[in-house]
Amino acid sequence: MGGRDALRLALACSLLGGCTLERSGTGDIDLVGAGGATDAGQDVLEPDASFGGTINAGGEGGTGAVSAGGAGGSSSACGNGVREGSEQCDDNNTASGDGCSEKCEVECPPNASVGPNSHCYWFVRDRKNWGDARNDCVAQGGYLVTLTSDSENSFLAALTVETIWIGATDGRQAKESGAGKYAWVTGEDFGYQHWGQGEPNAADKGCGFFERCYEHCATMRDDGMWNDSYCEDDEYAYVCERIPPGIN
Repeated sequence: MGGRDALRLALACSLLGGCTLERSGTGDIDLVGAGGATDAGQDVLEPDASFGGTINAGGEGGTGAVSAGGAGGSSSACGNGVREGSEQCDDNNTASGDGCSEKCEVECPPNASVGPNSHCYWFVRDRKNWGDARNDCVAQGGYLVTLTSDSENSFLAALTVETIWIGATDGRQAKESGAGKYAWVTGEDFGYQHWGQGEPNAADKGCGFFERCYEHCATMRDDGMWNDSYCEDDEYAYVCERIPPGIN
């Protein structure tokens, strides 16, 4: 069944207040609506053994959706606000240039890559301290990268070949000793962690002849493991992340 037939079927179902499909004795496919109403006399669609889609017509008074896929392929209703099938995003419209294209594909900045979660990631070579890196990502419409799964961590490790800042800190001041509770700049759950052995250790970096300063901001090493570093004086490259519209 093609996309046009699927839309015709969905319309007929809505007119019946929700429906199911039943094959008649003649081999035709009839629509049986709420309360037993039928649409047997209408040429809604021809039986097609290659039909591989699904119909969700909803209940009485409800709304339904159609996903029609023929043999060897599938399609979905791009622009309906529901991310489904092979769509990377669906922001409830079919316009391009807003972060989610007319084909429901993620639109990232020119220098960015699309991650396994359909987020945009871009590498910034300009070395900054942690606070300046965080602020620059915000100014670019994103945030200092957060890593909440092994697949995302592996993706980022493959994206860079040097130590980079990531968006985690324990929130302590430089002269406070000991590692605190780390959190992401976005407030996301910090359940996934990939620290190197013995990290974070809030090591004393030394910030003067008689002063001690400690590590309270997170980096990712070139092997994908995390380390804590000195937020104010250490300077590294970094990766910014952005969530396009229509992802969730």
